[in-house]
Amino acid sequence: MHQIHSPVDALVEGDADPALGDNIVPLDNRRDAQPGRILGHLVELNGLHAVISSRMGTGQSGTHWSVGHLITIVHADVRIVGVVCTLAAADRRWTDAETNVVHVRVELTGEIIENSRGKPQFRRGLQSYPGLGAIAHRIRAADLAAIYAFRENDGVEIGHLSQNEKIPAT
Repeated sequence: MHQIHSPVDALVEGDADPALGDNIVPLDNRRDAQPGRILGHLVELNGLHAVISSRMGTGQSGTHWSVGHLITIVHADVRIVGVVCTLAAADRRWTDAETNVVHVRVELTGEIIENSRGKPQFRRGLQSYPGLGAIAHRIRAADLAAIYAFRENDGVEIGHLSQNEKIPAT
């Protein structure tokens, strides 16, 4: 029986919380596609930013994308982390009658890797870049926790992250 030693362990091994959009799976199954987490595909890339093309139906604006939220882009055996900077309708028009294509510009900040114990760990910068068409996902709770985790020290909890209320801000 595996014991849970930290909040990150619990998030990785816990059940999904559909209300928060956190479809967490065991790390060994992380490549399995989860349609609820897929946001779109990479359509533009430079050394600092990426643009993701996504489809949005009516009534999805608050739950689909938000400036300041973190997302991940699948690449090789890492997940590239991006911060949403800009949202724009691809044709600069919006219709309530059908699905709209949006372009989401993200700033690339780093990568989530698996450490020697198989736990997610964040590192700044990118070692390589994904190709066009790469899949963008909602960030996993465990990855979000890894970004804000102290490496070896415990911090003082001052609240919770706005993107996931279950993760303490330390």
